[in-house]
Amino acid sequence: MEKAPKLQKNISVINAYRAIGILIVVFSHYTVNITGFFDSPILPYIHETGKLAIIVFFTVSGFVIPWWLQHAKYGIKDYGRFVARRMIRIEPPFIIALFLAIAYTYVRMLSPYYNGVETIPSVKQVLLQLGYLVPFFPGEQWVRGSYWTLAIECQWYLFMGLTFPLFFNTRLWVRIVMYVFVPVCTIFIGKQLFVYLPVLIIGTLLCSYMTNTISKKEYILATIGMVAFELIYGVEIIQVIGSVVIIPMLLFFSDFKNKYLTFLGNMSYSIYLMHSLTGVALVNYCSHIFTNPFMKILVVIAGVLFTLITSYVFYLLVEKPAHKISLKIAINEHELKSNPKTKGNV
Repeated sequence: MEKAPKLQKNISVINAYRAIGILIVVFSHYTVNITGFFDSPILPYIHETGKLAIIVFFTVSGFVIPWWLQHAKYGIKDYGRFVARRMIRIEPPFIIALFLAIAYTYVRMLSPYYNGVETIPSVKQVLLQLGYLVPFFPGEQWVRGSYWTLAIECQWYLFMGLTFPLFFNTRLWVRIVMYVFVPVCTIFIGKQLFVYLPVLIIGTLLCSYMTNTISKKEYILATIGMVAFELIYGVEIIQVIGSVVIIPMLLFFSDFKNKYLTFLGNMSYSIYLMHSLTGVALVNYCSHIFTNPFMKILVVIAGVLFTLITSYVFYLLVEKPAHKISLKIAINEHELKSNPKTKGNV
């Protein structure tokens, strides 16, 4: 079997991907999502670029989670500790951000520019947010619209923890069954995680190849199969592009590193949680004041800078401590012995 190039556990280009992706998402939300602020024929393209960045995030997650599990020699018996560690990693920052979002909504309701769309969530709605269950209750909405991707990520952790031993099985027929299982789930379930499952699995296939679990031939054929299914199934072309753009970067530029992108990539989760609270608030308020095109551009830049500053504070006070606590949970004895202070792109 032709072996893939050997990579370090912590792949530097991943943080660069996350940094660029989150900046694109932020810029998209600050230009497209502020109703009436910009009126330009390029807005649909900016919107599509934002969607592309989200798909890239999913593909990265499809690679990173099994990459970590493979290095930890994960087994199904480790499922509980794996899920607990991921929840400790993402849940405390989300809880804090959720209550900041509720406080933001309350303050916004006092503004003379309040549009009556956002309201204070009920206890039931808060509990649905905390459990990532909003999509399963018709009529319910996320406190902040961008938080919908968290539900997909959470479902992915649960799914990959259960199916990892099958996707990375040494028997070819087991892996083939899983490759067929993915499009079948998309066709017959077609909701939430399963809409984006082919995207995530394209990242997982790359992980399988890069860890020499599968041959180059199997990797190419399985990836072509997933992409072909996306095209036949009729997904948006932007999803197809987003699902494969990670491949050349990890195969040929895995060692790419930039200190600024690394800095932003490390706190990309904080930026994701905070950008719809801080920068959006500033841009939304200024959208009622400034009409000059040049000033509007300055407002967006100010919104991005304000988001980065507040996100860094949030990262230091909330996300980083939660991450450190999660690292204390080794998912099994192998991980504990091989690296007590587990580090990596997770």
